[in-house]
Amino acid sequence: MSDQPPAVRHLHDPSTGRDVVVIYAYPPQLINETSAEVVDGTSPAELLRKLIAGWKMIAAITVLAAGIGLAIALSTPNRYTASATALPPADKSGGSGMMAQYAGLAAAAGVSLPGAPTSSVDAIMAILSSRRLQEPLIERFQLRAYYEAQTRDDVLKSFAADFSARNDKKTNTITVAVTSRDPAQAAEIANAAADLLRTIYNEINQNTASRERQFLEARLKDTEAELTVAAKALADFKIEKGAIEIESQTKATVEAIAKLQGELIGQQIELKALLASAASPDNPKVQMLQERVNAMTGEMQRLLGAGGDGPGVLLGLGSLPELSIAYIERFRAVKKFEAVLTALTTQLESARINEVRTSEVVTIVDRAYVPERKSGPARAQICIAATLLGGLAGCALVLLAPALRRLRQSSDRNLA
Repeated sequence: MSDQPPAVRHLHDPSTGRDVVVIYAYPPQLINETSAEVVDGTSPAELLRKLIAGWKMIAAITVLAAGIGLAIALSTPNRYTASATALPPADKSGGSGMMAQYAGLAAAAGVSLPGAPTSSVDAIMAILSSRRLQEPLIERFQLRAYYEAQTRDDVLKSFAADFSARNDKKTNTITVAVTSRDPAQAAEIANAAADLLRTIYNEINQNTASRERQFLEARLKDTEAELTVAAKALADFKIEKGAIEIESQTKATVEAIAKLQGELIGQQIELKALLASAASPDNPKVQMLQERVNAMTGEMQRLLGAGGDGPGVLLGLGSLPELSIAYIERFRAVKKFEAVLTALTTQLESARINEVRTSEVVTIVDRAYVPERKSGPARAQICIAATLLGGLAGCALVLLAPALRRLRQSSDRNLA
């Protein structure tokens, strides 16, 4: 109990015209604080009491939300997903034959030639997400009317939501899936997408292989002409100056240098052929060939005595007679073009074989069939989610109702 005297308030009753005296047993401050605690109580028991008191409102809102969810679930049409499976070509490097050819030479020279196979999966995934593949499908199956889209971008966006491609790294297969309200249409679009993927990918590879073959054929013809000129120059030199004998060790060294130089030129030609086929500098095969050319160039300079530690193996050539040096240059030119011609012949044969192999590089493993079971919508989940949201909304409304009423009354008093 408080030591303060009870508070007294005098009020006037307009209905009777009498004055009324109100005596508070406790101070008004204590009464106001107690009332506020009761009204704004947030204890678990108080919250539970409010929820029990407002169960009718909670039930009504929950039933209403469940009905709305059921209506949405029933009004949403069934959707079916059909999928086709394709197998990408085996990873291979166009320079694999040359790599075997240069293996012995690289080992003898102490040079490690880097190399790594290139993957075609990224290219296939890029084709599947490209307009070159999707737009023909949209036009063929009249998907603009299906999606009720006004613009090309809108129909592409809608089709992209129903079209997906996935790569399974374990089996190295690519699955193309299409979702539609019509199960037969879903299967037809999936099969058409797989066929179009094979056509586009094979066409790209066929064009690349053809350009590479044409480049090598032209370079081979030029090399044959250069070899003819070099051989004639050597023969004319011998006739003019007479036969020149060179020590067998020096001659063998010159042949080795010429062979290495020829192989280096062959690698450079292969690199140019790849770049001529529209390959980018970031292509793994281009980077592999560039590293190989750099390594062989360094080894060539070392053998010629132009760099590296210690003298080169041809350090004594400067002391030979001028006539012998001239002979060596002509002899080495002939050997160089012979090595280039051999390398180009091998590359051209490999390119011709590769051009034939690219006729079927993407294989359709499983074609799509008409699905019998729907893939959506999940009607049970829609109804459950709507019911839960309705219950939560009802509970929130019951708990916030007193505060909303006080806020409205306060606003009315301020307006009055």
